[in-house]
Amino acid sequence: ATDHFEALAERSSSFALVNVCACRWEHELVGEGCGKPLDVCTCLGWIAERLIERGLARRISREEFLEVKARATEAGLVQLTDNLRDPLQVCSCCSCCCTGLKMVKEHNLPSLVARSHFEARIDGPACVGCTKCVAICPMDAIAMQDKQALLDVTRCIGCGLCVGVCGKARAITLVERPGHKEPA
Repeated sequence: ATDHFEALAERSSSFALVNVCACRWEHELVGEGCGKPLDVCTCLGWIAERLIERGLARRISREEFLEVKARATEAGLVQLTDNLRDPLQVCSCCSCCCTGLKMVKEHNLPSLVARSHFEARIDGPACVGCTKCVAICPMDAIAMQDKQALLDVTRCIGCGLCVGVCGKARAITLVERPGHKEPA
């Protein structure tokens, strides 16, 4: 569902910004924070209403929801949702603090554990060797060889962070993952 935030936003009537990311806040408290934003995790629908009622989140507009998700992506955070057509939460995770994403990263085949709609594709001749994609990939799925980015598709979770930093070269795109099935 993270493939199309605007479509997701159109289908929802309630949006909430969670007061603080529990994963990154926990790491901050013990002096191991990563410095990424704490205020970018969101909820939708009835979950948003419950969190607002309990004082754990604040109501935001559809436009602010989209702005928050863009800010999270700019910070290099992976957008994770529950596996539903209309997700109730969209966490913005880092692989250093998020327990779930850390577990996925530790597997030899993260793409099997965290199946997504898309996977990255690299156009070798278009790659300028800037290494930005290597630095931002949360699953260490991209490495440099002979000044060219190479993708290990078994590690790619299709988050798209590499596409956003590729810049003018546009050497990286997202393509539909073979065998992708829409969530229930």
